[in-house]
Amino acid sequence: MKTNLHIITQPIIPDTILASSESHGLLLLREAVYLLLQPFAINLKVYVLEEDLLARGLQSEVLPANVELIDYKRFVDLTIEYKTSTSW
Repeated sequence: MKTNLHIITQPIIPDTILASSESHGLLLLREAVYLLLQPFAINLKVYVLEEDLLARGLQSEVLPANVELIDYKRFVDLTIEYKTSTSW
């Protein structure tokens, strides 16, 4: 069961997210997409909004294998799939 979608907009991941269970997801928006430029170990499913990635001059080739590139429709779907959403 997908329990919580963590939505972050700044290039820092709060410690509470790093300690989350695999049933949580992480959505990177706005400046948070810059996190993809550095390695970070996380056991969550990670999503990144394509529009924000491209607006900051980044290409989808920088995406690690565990990151899903999404559009706004998928963003809305994720908020329905997960039981709760938390914006940071």
